[in-house]
Amino acid sequence: MIEEQSNIHHARYKAMSIMKTFRAEKLAFQILKISPFLVFLGSVTSPEFLWVNDKVLEYLGWEFDEIVNINWLSLIHPDDRQKSLDAFLIFQKTGKIGFEGEQFTNRYRTKKGLYKEIIWNSVMESKEEMYMIFGNI
Repeated sequence: MIEEQSNIHHARYKAMSIMKTFRAEKLAFQILKISPFLVFLGSVTSPEFLWVNDKVLEYLGWEFDEIVNINWLSLIHPDDRQKSLDAFLIFQKTGKIGFEGEQFTNRYRTKKGLYKEIIWNSVMESKEEMYMIFGNI
């Protein structure tokens, strides 16, 4: 009987912990969604955006369904493409862009074909996902 009560208590604790984690993740996502900064969730395994917030869409002029189906390297200015690819490959191995605290700058093509310079930094969420926080210059 005591063991059964202990198991029930443990199951309740675990369920509450899962719910708190779920609520925290949902809240974090909502904060990213309304952030005044350009926020991208990208793949670590390939140069693609998995999700972007509305600020990205507003700044670059793309629709959500368009930008998440574009290889982001194709949006980079041709003169910045190699350094961007090199930084991405380093990030895949180390989880860091450049040196500690260093930010990265490159130019992204808007839907209208103009290029806008963006300064950004990134953090690896998992072996599959990374968050990139951008600011326009």
